[in-house]
Amino acid sequence: MGRPEKRAEFRPVFAVKSPQICPDTVTGAASAGDDDTTESAVSKAAEKMPLFIPFPFFSASILNSIMDGSNPKAVIAATKGYNGRMEKEQLQERGFKWRDKPSARRIALVFPNRYSLGMSNLGFQVIYKLINETDGFVCERFFLSEKNAKALSLETGRRLKEFDAVAFSLSFELDYPNAVRILLEAGISRESDIVLLAGGPAVTANPEPMADFFDLFLLGEAEKTLPPFLEALEESRGRPKKERLKKFSSLPGCYVPALYEWAPAAERLAPIDEAPPAIERQWCRDFGESVILTPNTEFADTFLVETSRGCAHGCRFCLAGSITRPFRCRSLDSLKESIERGLSLTEKIGLLGAAVSDLPDIDGLTEFLLTRSLRLYISSIRADKVTPRLIQLLRHGGLKSLTIAPEAGSEEGRRRIKKGIGEADILRAVELAGEGGLSGVKLYFMLGLPGREKESEEIPLLLEKVVKAGRACGIRHFSTDVHPFVPKAHTPFQWEEMEEISKLEKTILSLGKPLAKLGVKLRGDSPKWAHVQEVLARGDRSTSNVLRSVVEGGGALGAWRKALEGMPPRFFEPGKPLPWDHIKSGPPPAFLLEERLKAKDWKGGADG
Repeated sequence: MGRPEKRAEFRPVFAVKSPQICPDTVTGAASAGDDDTTESAVSKAAEKMPLFIPFPFFSASILNSIMDGSNPKAVIAATKGYNGRMEKEQLQERGFKWRDKPSARRIALVFPNRYSLGMSNLGFQVIYKLINETDGFVCERFFLSEKNAKALSLETGRRLKEFDAVAFSLSFELDYPNAVRILLEAGISRESDIVLLAGGPAVTANPEPMADFFDLFLLGEAEKTLPPFLEALEESRGRPKKERLKKFSSLPGCYVPALYEWAPAAERLAPIDEAPPAIERQWCRDFGESVILTPNTEFADTFLVETSRGCAHGCRFCLAGSITRPFRCRSLDSLKESIERGLSLTEKIGLLGAAVSDLPDIDGLTEFLLTRSLRLYISSIRADKVTPRLIQLLRHGGLKSLTIAPEAGSEEGRRRIKKGIGEADILRAVELAGEGGLSGVKLYFMLGLPGREKESEEIPLLLEKVVKAGRACGIRHFSTDVHPFVPKAHTPFQWEEMEEISKLEKTILSLGKPLAKLGVKLRGDSPKWAHVQEVLARGDRSTSNVLRSVVEGGGALGAWRKALEGMPPRFFEPGKPLPWDHIKSGPPPAFLLEERLKAKDWKGGADG
């Protein structure tokens, strides 16, 4: 059997999960390997049930159905005949009706990955509607395409060069090469008259690795940053680009990289031309819901409802807990209204939040949902918030398993990272799941957390207790996903060195045998790609050169190895300048440093 056809995008195309972005829930993703996969290689891998399977390029929705199953041989059947691209008439979109405005300013909204992922992103949908509902503007969508050398808009087939501004949604660092490739192939750069901007969690944390490719970044929540930007874009129309950028730099949350230069004496970027010394992330009290429904997304035809923003817990590894503060919850009445709107369109409802179970009136929401006929997806449930009624709701919504995220295998490990759940909480949640009629339990762990050296012992010990408790009350299926810890900007662990690739791989391999004896299925993310993510998450402006080199080299792992050859393990010394010091997206550095010291000096008792 031959090698699968090579696709145009760069791997790993489906980097849709990062344990440092969402603490209590993670959607499926592929761990790309060094080489393309042959069908025979996948078949052999399926027989041996490996920890890592290098996947060819295909839809993430197909991928998730495979990864949630028990047989990797499904890769072969699921991908046969799949051409990687859907025509507009095949998308079966319903909901928001796009209308052209011939005399309006045109904004291209780009998600640098597949349609199925982009339209699963609630923020992307909210921005699309927001721009199109603004007088004098029209927005068209772009996604990765395989058949066209240059990207074309979904709505009219226009090219990027035909737009007044091009906006990228950058949620994941591993999508950066795709974004760079799209710009290079379109022949657009900061020297163009077109205004290039980007936003999203990844660049809100640290935009510097992408600074050479964009005119500006909008930091924070789009409902707050986009309206003033669109107004300034219209007001500055016809002026030289340099003047426009200076005007944009005065907007709240708007970072213009060209107005910041390296100051050798201070060893940091310094503002020029009256630019502000620091840029504050913007937030608001709005909440989103699905704008467009389509069967061609991760959760087909599911109406997504945002229940909250921010997180109340402050886990020390978590990016979301740092750059989405403060914690804000939607009212029960507002949630009911949104869910009813969704149920008028589909039977599938998805509740999104860093921890949906943290809602103040979660009991009231549970009782309301139990009175409705629906299929339900809940993005996150903390182990210490599981109740019999909540398990009943999961079953009522058609779910068969409970997913929780201990993150660390030991009580000490969870307290050092300030996870806030104990072993008793985890075991009680498993028991409630079994007693309530669920048949499966999945747990998420991180490897390489600061100060943890016995993960290969601690994780199996906890899982042994989980399996014993679960089987006693009817749980039949157990699985676990392990992810390398990636230090992120604006978190207490932003200074830490990442664990070496060889050690991470050794730990994952060492987990295979004891978990197999317990009957626990094990999946793991690639440590090699996790290290690439770290380079992009904590990079400075010179990382732009690395990205360009990787894109020119084809974007595979070999290109990354070549570009990063000789680069030593990185850590940052507290008190020294950081590449993102001028970006005020998280808590003050003094607070982060205090939290870091608490994690290191934890001696027992409550969470440090």
